[in-house]
Amino acid sequence: MSTPDNHGKKAPQFAAFKPLTTVQNANDCCCDGACSSTPTLSENVSGTRYSWKVSGMDCAACARKVENAVRQLAGVNQVQVLFATEKLVVDADNDIRAQVESALQKAGYSLRDEQAAEEPQASRLKRICR
Repeated sequence: MSTPDNHGKKAPQFAAFKPLTTVQNANDCCCDGACSSTPTLSENVSGTRYSWKVSGMDCAACARKVENAVRQLAGVNQVQVLFATEKLVVDADNDIRAQVESALQKAGYSLRDEQAAEEPQASRLKRICR
């Protein structure tokens, strides 16, 4: 077995290292698969909750762009984008659906109703042959 070349540097010694035992709370993140669950949305916000599916988000930066575009609208209390499910959730004091749709269209994204069926995407070959 070979030893790594440390280029003349000594490896740190951990003679004083003493691991501590901890009590794990049943509600901690790593119990019962809690880490893999969807983040919970805050329930203490007043107003009405609206939600959409966002088309065109390819990365976390896109999700941040969507959040920032909606957050700038008047009357918005809370905005959350769940990137993994492409879901946009907006809490607002009044009906701002038209403003949200307009703001995101200007930002380059399209919205569809969360309950609407997923539109089947045409195959690449069909799009080329049109």
